[in-house]
Amino acid sequence: MPDKRTVVKSIEVNKTYTGGQVMSLVDSITVRGTINPPNSLKRGDVYLSNLGGKDRPTVVIKVMKGCVIATSLTSESDSCFTLTPYKSRFFGEGFFSKSLTTATLEYATENFCSVFDSPADLNKACKALKEFYKDIL
Repeated sequence: MPDKRTVVKSIEVNKTYTGGQVMSLVDSITVRGTINPPNSLKRGDVYLSNLGGKDRPTVVIKVMKGCVIATSLTSESDSCFTLTPYKSRFFGEGFFSKSLTTATLEYATENFCSVFDSPADLNKACKALKEFYKDIL
């Protein structure tokens, strides 16, 4: 997952790329390298995680020693994986996922991209996740 500067340099140096290769490079651009990662993570921080072969924004729910527990954001409204809706200035409108994921603190910090700007929606999602998993287990 290269940053924008790396992709532009690659295209300038290698002028034999096909249109499909250029599109693939453009699609692979991430914000990594343009944002300074924080010294520590906390609830509501967002990092990019490759889930299902696609980079998804993933919101930290809990920070533990050496790892984080998080849930991803999705735009799919009629999926069996969607939980509660959210409205965000940075991420638009979408849904929190029912699935939880863990990542090392190092990975989440390296892939940090933003802060989730709607704490009320995050609180609703956390409550809904607790209810969802309480009923299952």
